[in-house]
Amino acid sequence: MVWFRKRRDSQEFHPADDMEVQEKPRSRRGCCSRRCCCCSCCCCVILTVIIILIVIAVVLLAFFLTARAPKVDMLGVEMPTDGRQAFSLDGSNLVFNFNLRFNVENPNFLGADIEELDGTGYWPSLPDVPMGSGNLKNIHIAKRSNTTIDFPVTLRYDPAKDPKLVVLTELVRKCGLTGKREPLKINYKVDVHVKVLAITVSPTIEDSATFDCPISDISSLNIPGLGSVTDILGGLSKIF
Repeated sequence: MVWFRKRRDSQEFHPADDMEVQEKPRSRRGCCSRRCCCCSCCCCVILTVIIILIVIAVVLLAFFLTARAPKVDMLGVEMPTDGRQAFSLDGSNLVFNFNLRFNVENPNFLGADIEELDGTGYWPSLPDVPMGSGNLKNIHIAKRSNTTIDFPVTLRYDPAKDPKLVVLTELVRKCGLTGKREPLKINYKVDVHVKVLAITVSPTIEDSATFDCPISDISSLNIPGLGSVTDILGGLSKIF
């Protein structure tokens, strides 16, 4: 009987101990699961950011390795279509208005913005005296395209800046009074400010252009303060 009692005592059931043993492993597994989930989310975010940065870097690298400067070609001179007169008198100044027409070819896969075009014109016979000007702003050049730009120019001839009236003599001859009508020639310089992404480049275009004389009958032209063209040239021939 003693042996049987001991055996029963040794096999006595303790439910609280069993529950404690079973609950601890479940609690550890839940904690690990939450940590793994957080780690996975963080890794996904970091990986996504890295991929985005790599893509941006590759795009920028490809652009700078393959980018070419837009090509600018002079197409010619066009008479104004915005209401400006091709020729007029402003006091004793002879004023000529016209457009320099350019074609801009952009071979790149990114567009560009011309922030400003700033031009100066010169008569070839007075190369050191600026007599023309033009300005144009905010022009968008689409990617892989050809864009035509009409650049407005105002050429102002002031006889006071030409004591020997070299330009006026040339105008009289090329506009048909003392010779056959010929195109007038103008030298110009255009400063271009082009922006691509955050980079601005500022090339300068220097060239010449010709246009037909817009004065239909220069013999009847009367310049205030100077008289008629024939009188001016007659007095000039006596001096020189």
